[in-house]
Amino acid sequence: MVLGNNSITKLDGITGQPDSVYTGNVSGPLVVHTDGTIFAVQNLYTSSVAVIGIDPTTGAQKFSVPLAVQPYQDPPYSFTCSPGGTHFGRVNVSGMIVAGDGYAYVAYEYPEASISCSAVGYVSHLRLLQVSSSGAYNVLNIGDVQPPNPGYLPGADVLNIGMITNADIGVLLSWSINWIGDVDQGPVAGMMMTNGTSVTAINPPSLPGQNGIIVPVLQAQDGSFVGTYRDSSGQTDMVAFDQTGNVRWTVPNDQPQIATDDGGVLTRLGVTYDQNGNATGQIANMPAQSWIGRGYEISPLMQIAFQATPQATPPYWSVAQANLSVNSTSPICRDDRDPLIKEYSTFKSGFTPVCSDFTGSNNAQPSPHFSFAQLDISDITRSEYVDWAILRSTLLNGLETTRGNYNNQSITIGSGYRSPKVQNIINPNAPRDRHIHGDAADMSTGNSQTTWNALHNAALATGACVEPELTPSGGGSTVNHVHADWRRADGAACAATWLQ
Repeated sequence: MVLGNNSITKLDGITGQPDSVYTGNVSGPLVVHTDGTIFAVQNLYTSSVAVIGIDPTTGAQKFSVPLAVQPYQDPPYSFTCSPGGTHFGRVNVSGMIVAGDGYAYVAYEYPEASISCSAVGYVSHLRLLQVSSSGAYNVLNIGDVQPPNPGYLPGADVLNIGMITNADIGVLLSWSINWIGDVDQGPVAGMMMTNGTSVTAINPPSLPGQNGIIVPVLQAQDGSFVGTYRDSSGQTDMVAFDQTGNVRWTVPNDQPQIATDDGGVLTRLGVTYDQNGNATGQIANMPAQSWIGRGYEISPLMQIAFQATPQATPPYWSVAQANLSVNSTSPICRDDRDPLIKEYSTFKSGFTPVCSDFTGSNNAQPSPHFSFAQLDISDITRSEYVDWAILRSTLLNGLETTRGNYNNQSITIGSGYRSPKVQNIINPNAPRDRHIHGDAADMSTGNSQTTWNALHNAALATGACVEPELTPSGGGSTVNHVHADWRRADGAACAATWLQ
């Protein structure tokens, strides 16, 4: 998504060409739901400010939720006692995420001024919009806060927000507000959690030398949080705290990046900490990580040898800014894919897939000659996640090309995608086998050496990695199937013997 001058453009992920465009007085923040719905702010700093939802396919507006309260006046007061009465001022939007419960949450504030010739009243209303991708919404009350000095008329309200998901039940939000004017006032601060439409205030962590709010960054494996704060020297420090705000541990001059599946955390400096805040290791030259577990140096851009860090699962908010695309959207599927994804951590698979990696059984024919039931046969016969499988385009295209090379004869799939649990049943010694990546297939030969040779050569001609034949004298026999995978499209290498 590209936020331009009064427009939002969706680009094709392969070609980079514009796919759909929404035109209007739109601005950030901008987030994208896992179903594709785009949330943005429209007509900011006007009486018609709203959060809108945009259909990613057509670029059409799906819904609009107004934020401003009437009667609107900016500023909400005048410096005379006429006109009097109550007015509501400019809406300040300060944060937007898509949480693990599937709702977008938008934190905002607007002032209210009550003016008469004898008195002045001023209050800042802090609100949290909870809106679904269909446009159904609730407005949650964070608080109604007055400047410490009664009768004070600020020139501006400054709202600071730190917000992440709280598993799949709501959000954790920390906030502070300052009033700027002839005499600055504040800050007033707080922290709260939501559960559905209920809001509960909690005592935020209080640390020596703390300057500003605690910004929650990650949710750990046990449901606690890891965040950051500025100290009196101006540096950013790391703090871990539980769901009641109690501090567990702190680390100076570092920031959390990934919550790990053992309850610990990996930091910006490449240091690993356990759940008690004890340093357990160091990754030199911390690389940028891709969704498929690759590590990259940025300057110059190059892939490097790197062991991916297993994330806390389910990955409600296991990575800073929610996921490896850093787009503030919790990568939770909210269906059977979530426990399936968790298996990748349980069985030490070496990478963590996301919702969009999976093909559903409703796509019964993902390629012209290979059905979902064929390609998911290993899981289906064991009644394991029969409705979902990773079927990468490299697998589908590779199999179709192999079939063409095989004189367009029918190919029987003995095993395609395997969930990590099924992989552990079939071969517990290979937890990172390509079958769990969705780019491998075992093609049955009927124990025919002639068929094995033909399928081997047909797959090899596509650029696949093809397992060499094992003979009984070599410790087993694979003449009953040809294993082929298309891992090289992901930048993974295979042995030279698999390429001949």
